[in-house]
Amino acid sequence: MKKKRKSVFTYSVIIILLLVSITSLVCIGICNNNKVKVIGSESKFKRIISSNDYNSGNILKKIFTLPYSLYELGTMQTNSSTSIDSGSFTGALNKETTSSVEYSTTNLQVENVDEADIVKTDGKYIYSLTDNEVIITETFEDGNTKIVSRISNIEAPEDIFVNNDKLIVISTISSSKNTVVDIFNITDRSNPKKLKNIELKLDYYTSRLINNKLYIFSSGNIGKYNLDKYYYYDNKNQKHISLYSVNDMPQKMDYNKIMYIKDINSKFLTAIIDVDLNNLDNINFNGIMMNISNAYISQNNIYVVESKYMYENRYNLGSIFGFKGVFGILGEEDYGTYTNIYKFNIQDQKIEYVDMAKEKGSTLNQFSMDEYNGNLRVALNDGANQNKIAIYDENMKKIGGLNNIAQGEKIYSTRFINDRAYMVTYKTIDPLFVIDLSNPEQPQILGKLKIPGYSTYLHPYDENHIIGIGNDTTTKVYRNSSGKVTSESTVITGIKMAIFDVTDVSNPKEMFSQKIGDSKTYSSVLSNHKSLLFSKEKNLFAIPINNYSSDINVIKTDDNISSSDISSKIKSSRVSNGYLVYNIDLNNGFKEKGTITHNTSSNYFTYSKYSDELRGLYINNILYTISNKYIKANDIDTLSEKSCLKLEEEN
Repeated sequence: MKKKRKSVFTYSVIIILLLVSITSLVCIGICNNNKVKVIGSESKFKRIISSNDYNSGNILKKIFTLPYSLYELGTMQTNSSTSIDSGSFTGALNKETTSSVEYSTTNLQVENVDEADIVKTDGKYIYSLTDNEVIITETFEDGNTKIVSRISNIEAPEDIFVNNDKLIVISTISSSKNTVVDIFNITDRSNPKKLKNIELKLDYYTSRLINNKLYIFSSGNIGKYNLDKYYYYDNKNQKHISLYSVNDMPQKMDYNKIMYIKDINSKFLTAIIDVDLNNLDNINFNGIMMNISNAYISQNNIYVVESKYMYENRYNLGSIFGFKGVFGILGEEDYGTYTNIYKFNIQDQKIEYVDMAKEKGSTLNQFSMDEYNGNLRVALNDGANQNKIAIYDENMKKIGGLNNIAQGEKIYSTRFINDRAYMVTYKTIDPLFVIDLSNPEQPQILGKLKIPGYSTYLHPYDENHIIGIGNDTTTKVYRNSSGKVTSESTVITGIKMAIFDVTDVSNPKEMFSQKIGDSKTYSSVLSNHKSLLFSKEKNLFAIPINNYSSDINVIKTDDNISSSDISSKIKSSRVSNGYLVYNIDLNNGFKEKGTITHNTSSNYFTYSKYSDELRGLYINNILYTISNKYIKANDIDTLSEKSCLKLEEEN
């Protein structure tokens, strides 16, 4: 009997020790793992991108042959500086003046944070992209234009910046998808001279220019390639990995500037290259093992976002002894798309990691995020059409949020302006929500307006008026032979622009609306804010317009219509391509002035990369429209043509 008691006692002790060991292992996974760590060495980097090892939770998964991994991201607290207020209202299109010259610049999300585009101007010259060239065109007061130089032998130019006497060209190598950054001295516009070439062995994502500092974002799955792609030999014939080169010279990696999330097995690397344009030898490489899906950049901080489908497990020690026994450590799985947001501080001429946050749901685009008074505001949709706003402080600690906005609908656009957020959701009609963020700990909906259609882009007119650009729609109802409704679908009937009055935040109103074209009409401004030309002072509002010979309408039986769906369906001959120009004010709304046509191509299958990408800009009282074939100059008031410059060289 004593022997039996002893055996029971022994087995009990063994079971308890086993449970304690498992608990400790899980606690290690929770308490110490899943932090953002520094890689630190080339050997560790090789192990990370080639290893198939998983975290302690995955080890447990293998032991118990369970279908789920133990996954929950932690945080790492670091010191950070308070960011400046970059959300103050700045009007619309940034505008610059040099002596007596007034000219428009690229439509930006954040003041003083320049975004690359396919056309730029400095008030005297226009810089534009074609398929494989950058063209520098001189402008004159009478509207005449003259090409002064061409920069050729660029395989696939994507974007450009102009910074004083430097031109930055960002391109992609078609065969490798590598990102190439060429920096030119354009003191003599007729003879640009290359100063620096940087090549990254990753795909180009986006870029910014802040206070003479250039930031290039690129990302790629480096684990799927053989490491030989990244190897080079130094002067001692030792083999090293390099992910970028400068002037064709591979650069040794600083692995103290590449981070990873411990116990998260990612083969994707997102890199941030920063270049001091005042000292081109000052080039820095920073990276994190994650796959970028969105980015927001303020003057002092970078936020890079990774969204992916996963599930979250909740751990607690008490569950070990609960109904599920040892398997109780798994907790409850919460399935869905989760977004990890990583914050980097870019003050003091360096990039420093601050912290990260994790939120269920995904962002739509860069306008889903905004920084104001040191706080980050994020709008998300969790995939089950549960919309929300989450607010984080300067250390990425969540301080507030608003859930269950327009349940059953999808976010189509968001714009944060000072202590308000404007959000458009859609299923069959377009609710515009006005959300108060003045108390970041307790945001609240102030009012909403429901109208047909939806806006994919919201632009501030002034503090109390918002411009919405999107699609007009109608709903089709399908019935069976008995007259019973069997389904509904949404049909796009044209482009719609509207001016909303939000002076009374509890009762927003649509003051004016303007419908353009029909189901054959499309504009790139629906998905690219840089296509818009707007000046409140000049009462100017202009967007590119494409018309097609057949219906490009997309019919969906759910709420998933998007501008990308539409553009992907455009496979018919284009009838016309031009810039539609309006006068805009709060007394008359949109008053059409006319269309400046650019019939650059006739068939979808033969048009060039930029044939649908028109841009407009003004220099003093001349309106310039730029395509891949022409630069047209028109009087800004009458739209009478001053000149038409052909960009293609004669054969």
